[in-house]
Amino acid sequence: MTPAKALISALMLSAGTASAQSTIPLPPVNCTISPLRTVELSAAVPGIVAEVLVRPGSRVDADDIIARLDTSLAEADLKLAEARASFEDGVKAAEAQRDSLERRLGMLEKAVAERAVSRLEYESTLLEYQLAKSTVLRQKQDLALARQEAERARIVLSKAVIRSPVSGIVGEDLIDPGENVVNRPVATIYVTRPMRVEAFVPVGRLAEIANNPAPEIIVNGNRQAPVPVTPDYVSPVANLSSNTISVYFRLESDTILPGYKCVLAQ
Repeated sequence: MTPAKALISALMLSAGTASAQSTIPLPPVNCTISPLRTVELSAAVPGIVAEVLVRPGSRVDADDIIARLDTSLAEADLKLAEARASFEDGVKAAEAQRDSLERRLGMLEKAVAERAVSRLEYESTLLEYQLAKSTVLRQKQDLALARQEAERARIVLSKAVIRSPVSGIVGEDLIDPGENVVNRPVATIYVTRPMRVEAFVPVGRLAEIANNPAPEIIVNGNRQAPVPVTPDYVSPVANLSSNTISVYFRLESDTILPGYKCVLAQ
């Protein structure tokens, strides 16, 4: 048994079914229609908005472009980083110096053995060789860092295109061109496929509502066209002041919008 079913069973035992059997006309069970969730879309990188491609009320799909940031600085940073990442002459020069000293060191080692040069000259060249090896390592590290910076610049440039992570409807809180994206959302997107219906059910009528095999709602008073909904879950906590408990449904519709008035059909 699911937690929702267990909760319903417990409330059925505590509240009884007298209200369901009453011949007195039952008051309507009011409900609200709201987005399944609300997404406040933020930019992954700071910047100034150059272009907004949607309007409030626009329907968007996941991965649709919402806005683009000004990329002039990001493009300049990328060119500079790519130039540094492609400069390999420093590594080649350091390697040539190291190899030259390595050959000289080999010759000096033989000369020292034959007492043709002093030990001091050999040790001096050995020190230069060790420094040359360190220079090669540093040059390679600098080149690797430059390539990482170029990759980061490419990522920053790609993040200047702001895409919607979900399908839904764009809200009115939409950023304008010229505004800074720091510390504010670019757009608010309401996920409406499906939507959430919250019904405020008197505790004594929970069994009646929960046992309905085909629940429907009346939207904006149109009793001629009840709309089917799918049971979702029951709130684990009742509202003691109103003696009601929230029962949630899911609504699939392309014509009904969040905020419409509704009651449960009975």
